[in-house]
Amino acid sequence: MAIQKIDLKGRNAVVTLEDRRCLVFSQEIAQRLDVGGEIDEEVFAANKPFAYKIGLERSFGYIAAASRSKKQVEDYLQNRCYLQDDAAKDVMGYLEANGYVNDSLFCEMFVLGRKGEGLGKKAIAIKLKSKGAHERDISAALAGYSRKEELENLEKLAWRVSEANGGMPPFARKEKIISKSVSKGFDFNDALSVAEHVLLGEDEKHGDGAYDDFYESRAIKRIKSLKGKRQPRQIIIRLVSDPAFAKAPEGLIENLVEQICGSIES
Repeated sequence: MAIQKIDLKGRNAVVTLEDRRCLVFSQEIAQRLDVGGEIDEEVFAANKPFAYKIGLERSFGYIAAASRSKKQVEDYLQNRCYLQDDAAKDVMGYLEANGYVNDSLFCEMFVLGRKGEGLGKKAIAIKLKSKGAHERDISAALAGYSRKEELENLEKLAWRVSEANGGMPPFARKEKIISKSVSKGFDFNDALSVAEHVLLGEDEKHGDGAYDDFYESRAIKRIKSLKGKRQPRQIIIRLVSDPAFAKAPEGLIENLVEQICGSIES
Protein backbone atom coordinates (compact mmCIF):
# COMPACT_ATOMS: atom_id res chain seq x y z
CA MET A 1 0.00 0.00 0.00
CA ALA A 2 1.55 3.30 -1.09
CA ILE A 3 2.22 6.15 1.33
CA GLN A 4 0.10 9.24 0.65
CA LYS A 5 1.27 11.55 3.45
CA ILE A 6 3.74 11.69 6.35
CA ASP A 7 3.06 13.99 9.34
CA LEU A 8 5.92 14.37 11.82
CA LYS A 9 4.55 15.21 15.28
CA GLY A 10 6.97 15.26 18.22
CA ARG A 11 8.31 11.79 18.84
CA ASN A 12 5.56 10.32 16.64
CA ALA A 13 4.82 10.35 12.95
CA VAL A 14 1.42 9.59 11.44
CA VAL A 15 1.62 7.97 8.03
CA THR A 16 -1.47 8.11 5.81
CA LEU A 17 -1.82 5.35 3.22
CA GLU A 18 -3.64 5.61 -0.09
CA ASP A 19 -6.64 3.72 1.35
CA ARG A 20 -6.85 6.57 3.93
CA ARG A 21 -5.72 4.38 6.82
CA CYS A 22 -3.43 6.11 9.30
CA LEU A 23 -0.60 4.38 11.16
CA VAL A 24 1.72 5.66 13.87
CA PHE A 25 5.50 5.31 13.45
CA SER A 26 8.50 6.45 15.40
CA GLN A 27 10.24 9.56 14.06
CA GLU A 28 13.33 7.49 13.36
CA ILE A 29 11.54 5.01 11.14
CA ALA A 30 9.26 7.60 9.51
CA GLN A 31 12.27 9.58 8.33
CA ARG A 32 13.30 6.56 6.24
CA LEU A 33 9.94 6.49 4.46
CA ASP A 34 8.98 8.37 1.31
CA VAL A 35 5.63 9.63 0.03
CA GLY A 36 4.60 7.34 -2.82
CA GLY A 37 6.73 4.51 -1.47
CA GLU A 38 5.60 1.23 0.07
CA ILE A 39 5.91 -0.06 3.65
CA ASP A 40 7.33 -3.58 3.78
CA GLU A 41 7.10 -6.20 6.51
CA GLU A 42 10.59 -5.40 7.76
CA VAL A 43 9.56 -1.79 8.49
CA PHE A 44 6.39 -2.92 10.28
CA ALA A 45 8.42 -5.37 12.38
CA ALA A 46 10.91 -2.67 13.35
CA ASN A 47 8.10 -0.26 14.29
CA LYS A 48 6.02 -2.75 16.28
CA PRO A 49 7.70 -2.16 19.71
CA PHE A 50 7.15 1.59 19.36
CA ALA A 51 3.52 1.17 18.26
CA TYR A 52 2.91 -1.27 21.12
CA LYS A 53 4.28 1.18 23.67
CA ILE A 54 2.19 4.05 22.30
CA GLY A 55 -0.95 1.89 22.25
CA LEU A 56 -0.46 0.70 25.82
CA GLU A 57 0.15 4.20 27.18
CA ARG A 58 -2.86 5.71 25.47
CA SER A 59 -5.20 2.82 26.18
CA PHE A 60 -4.51 3.14 29.92
CA GLY A 61 -5.62 6.76 29.77
CA TYR A 62 -8.69 5.84 27.72
CA ILE A 63 -9.74 3.10 30.15
CA ALA A 64 -9.02 5.24 33.21
CA ALA A 65 -11.44 7.94 31.99
CA ALA A 66 -14.41 5.55 31.93
CA SER A 67 -15.29 1.87 31.83
CA ARG A 68 -14.95 0.54 28.24
CA SER A 69 -15.99 -2.54 26.32
CA LYS A 70 -13.50 -4.62 24.36
CA LYS A 71 -14.91 -3.29 21.07
CA GLN A 72 -14.55 0.31 22.24
CA VAL A 73 -10.89 -0.22 23.12
CA GLU A 74 -10.21 -2.02 19.83
CA ASP A 75 -11.77 0.86 17.89
CA TYR A 76 -9.78 3.37 19.92
CA LEU A 77 -6.49 1.62 19.18
CA GLN A 78 -7.24 1.56 15.47
CA ASN A 79 -8.98 4.90 14.94
CA ARG A 80 -7.30 7.14 17.51
CA CYS A 81 -3.93 5.52 18.23
CA TYR A 82 -3.35 4.45 14.60
CA LEU A 83 -1.78 1.12 15.57
CA GLN A 84 -0.74 -1.46 13.04
CA ASP A 85 -2.74 -4.70 13.39
CA ASP A 86 -0.14 -6.87 15.12
CA ALA A 87 0.67 -4.18 17.72
CA ALA A 88 -3.05 -3.56 18.41
CA LYS A 89 -3.59 -7.30 18.86
CA ASP A 90 -0.75 -7.53 21.38
CA VAL A 91 -2.00 -4.50 23.31
CA MET A 92 -5.48 -6.02 23.55
CA GLY A 93 -3.98 -9.32 24.62
CA TYR A 94 -2.14 -7.61 27.47
CA LEU A 95 -5.18 -5.59 28.57
CA GLU A 96 -7.44 -8.64 28.64
CA ALA A 97 -4.89 -10.94 30.30
CA ASN A 98 -4.39 -8.43 33.12
CA GLY A 99 -8.07 -7.60 33.64
CA TYR A 100 -8.03 -4.08 32.25
CA VAL A 101 -10.60 -5.10 29.63
CA ASN A 102 -13.34 -7.51 30.71
CA ASP A 103 -16.65 -7.43 28.85
CA SER A 104 -18.46 -9.53 31.43
CA LEU A 105 -17.56 -7.12 34.23
CA PHE A 106 -18.14 -4.12 31.96
CA CYS A 107 -21.71 -5.27 31.25
CA GLU A 108 -22.40 -5.94 34.94
CA MET A 109 -21.24 -2.48 35.96
CA PHE A 110 -23.08 -0.84 33.06
CA VAL A 111 -26.37 -2.53 34.00
CA LEU A 112 -25.90 -1.58 37.65
CA GLY A 113 -25.36 2.07 36.74
CA ARG A 114 -28.21 2.34 34.25
CA LYS A 115 -30.56 0.48 36.58
CA GLY A 116 -29.80 3.14 39.16
CA GLU A 117 -30.65 5.79 36.58
CA GLY A 118 -34.08 4.21 36.10
CA LEU A 119 -33.70 2.72 32.61
CA GLY A 120 -35.58 -0.37 31.45
CA LYS A 121 -33.87 -3.55 30.30
CA LYS A 122 -34.51 -2.97 26.60
CA ALA A 123 -32.78 0.41 26.59
CA ILE A 124 -29.82 -0.98 28.52
CA ALA A 125 -29.46 -3.89 26.11
CA ILE A 126 -29.53 -1.55 23.11
CA LYS A 127 -26.84 0.67 24.65
CA LEU A 128 -24.62 -2.32 25.40
CA LYS A 129 -25.00 -3.67 21.88
CA SER A 130 -24.00 -0.27 20.49
CA LYS A 131 -20.80 -0.57 22.51
CA GLY A 132 -20.03 -3.95 20.94
CA ALA A 133 -20.84 -6.13 23.95
CA HIS A 134 -21.58 -9.80 23.25
CA GLU A 135 -25.17 -11.02 23.60
CA ARG A 136 -24.06 -13.62 26.13
CA ASP A 137 -22.50 -11.01 28.42
CA ILE A 138 -25.50 -8.71 28.05
CA SER A 139 -27.99 -11.44 29.01
CA ALA A 140 -25.91 -12.51 32.00
CA ALA A 141 -25.64 -8.93 33.26
CA LEU A 142 -29.35 -8.19 32.78
CA ALA A 143 -30.18 -11.28 34.83
CA GLY A 144 -29.05 -9.24 37.81
CA TYR A 145 -31.79 -6.68 37.14
CA SER A 146 -34.88 -8.31 38.64
CA ARG A 147 -38.39 -7.82 37.31
CA LYS A 148 -39.38 -6.34 40.67
CA GLU A 149 -36.64 -3.71 40.38
CA GLU A 150 -37.61 -2.89 36.80
CA LEU A 151 -41.29 -2.45 37.70
CA GLU A 152 -40.31 -0.25 40.65
CA ASN A 153 -38.28 1.96 38.31
CA LEU A 154 -41.16 2.06 35.85
CA GLU A 155 -43.63 3.12 38.53
CA LYS A 156 -41.28 5.87 39.76
CA LEU A 157 -41.02 7.16 36.19
CA ALA A 158 -44.80 7.02 35.72
CA TRP A 159 -45.41 9.09 38.86
CA ARG A 160 -42.83 11.68 37.79
CA VAL A 161 -44.39 12.04 34.34
CA SER A 162 -47.91 12.25 35.77
CA GLU A 163 -46.92 14.93 38.29
CA ALA A 164 -45.00 16.93 35.68
CA ASN A 165 -48.10 17.00 33.46
CA GLY A 166 -50.72 17.54 36.14
CA GLY A 167 -52.58 20.08 34.04
CA MET A 168 -53.48 17.43 31.48
CA PRO A 169 -56.48 15.11 31.72
CA PRO A 170 -55.77 11.46 32.60
CA PHE A 171 -55.91 10.14 29.03
CA ALA A 172 -53.26 12.64 27.91
CA ARG A 173 -51.03 11.87 30.89
CA LYS A 174 -51.47 8.20 30.12
CA GLU A 175 -50.14 8.80 26.61
CA LYS A 176 -47.19 10.73 28.05
CA ILE A 177 -46.39 8.00 30.58
CA ILE A 178 -46.48 5.23 28.00
CA SER A 179 -44.44 7.18 25.44
CA LYS A 180 -41.79 8.14 28.00
CA SER A 181 -41.66 4.64 29.47
CA VAL A 182 -41.16 2.93 26.13
CA SER A 183 -38.44 5.45 25.20
CA LYS A 184 -36.68 4.52 28.45
CA GLY A 185 -36.66 0.83 27.53
CA PHE A 186 -39.69 -0.48 29.39
CA ASP A 187 -42.18 -2.96 27.92
CA PHE A 188 -45.28 -1.37 26.38
CA ASN A 189 -47.75 -3.64 28.20
CA ASP A 190 -46.00 -3.00 31.52
CA ALA A 191 -46.11 0.74 30.83
CA LEU A 192 -49.83 0.57 30.04
CA SER A 193 -50.60 -1.37 33.22
CA VAL A 194 -48.56 0.95 35.43
CA ALA A 195 -50.03 4.08 33.81
CA GLU A 196 -53.55 2.83 34.51
CA HIS A 197 -52.60 2.10 38.12
CA VAL A 198 -51.05 5.55 38.63
CA LEU A 199 -54.04 7.34 37.09
CA LEU A 200 -56.73 5.24 38.77
CA GLY A 201 -59.61 7.45 39.88
CA GLU A 202 -58.19 10.66 38.40
CA ASP A 203 -61.41 11.63 36.58
CA GLU A 204 -63.41 11.42 39.79
CA LYS A 205 -60.75 13.23 41.81
CA HIS A 206 -60.69 16.31 39.59
CA GLY A 207 -64.33 16.39 38.55
CA ASP A 208 -66.00 17.87 35.47
CA GLY A 209 -64.51 20.99 33.93
CA ALA A 210 -61.08 20.52 35.50
CA TYR A 211 -59.37 20.26 32.11
CA ASP A 212 -61.38 22.69 29.98
CA ASP A 213 -58.30 24.83 29.24
CA PHE A 214 -56.39 21.79 28.06
CA TYR A 215 -59.14 20.71 25.67
CA GLU A 216 -59.46 24.22 24.30
CA SER A 217 -55.72 24.54 23.65
CA ARG A 218 -55.51 21.13 21.97
CA ALA A 219 -58.64 21.77 19.90
CA ILE A 220 -57.31 25.12 18.64
CA LYS A 221 -54.11 23.47 17.42
CA ARG A 222 -56.02 20.71 15.64
CA ILE A 223 -58.49 23.09 14.03
CA LYS A 224 -55.73 25.38 12.75
CA SER A 225 -53.89 22.39 11.28
CA LEU A 226 -57.04 21.35 9.40
CA LYS A 227 -58.17 24.81 8.35
CA GLY A 228 -58.09 25.13 4.56
CA LYS A 229 -57.84 21.35 4.13
CA ARG A 230 -61.34 20.50 5.33
CA GLN A 231 -64.70 22.26 5.41
CA PRO A 232 -65.72 23.55 8.88
CA ARG A 233 -68.42 20.89 9.23
CA GLN A 234 -65.91 18.14 8.38
CA ILE A 235 -63.48 19.47 10.99
CA ILE A 236 -66.19 19.33 13.63
CA ILE A 237 -67.12 15.76 12.74
CA ARG A 238 -63.48 14.69 12.87
CA LEU A 239 -62.81 16.24 16.27
CA VAL A 240 -66.00 15.26 18.07
CA SER A 241 -65.50 11.65 16.96
CA ASP A 242 -61.92 11.66 18.25
CA PRO A 243 -61.66 9.85 21.65
CA ALA A 244 -59.15 12.52 22.69
CA PHE A 245 -62.03 15.03 22.86
CA ALA A 246 -64.63 12.68 24.37
CA LYS A 247 -64.74 14.72 27.58
CA ALA A 248 -64.34 18.15 26.06
CA PRO A 249 -66.92 20.75 27.20
CA GLU A 250 -70.16 20.58 25.25
CA GLY A 251 -70.20 22.97 22.29
CA LEU A 252 -66.47 23.79 22.59
CA ILE A 253 -65.48 22.28 19.24
CA GLU A 254 -68.30 23.93 17.32
CA ASN A 255 -67.62 27.35 18.84
CA LEU A 256 -63.88 27.19 18.16
CA VAL A 257 -64.36 26.03 14.57
CA GLU A 258 -66.71 28.93 13.92
CA GLN A 259 -64.24 31.41 15.48
CA ILE A 260 -61.25 30.10 13.53
CA CYS A 261 -62.78 28.98 10.25
CA GLY A 262 -65.84 31.16 9.94
CA SER A 263 -69.42 30.06 9.51
CA ILE A 264 -69.96 26.34 10.03
CA GLU A 265 -72.40 26.34 7.15
CA SER A 266 -69.88 27.84 4.70
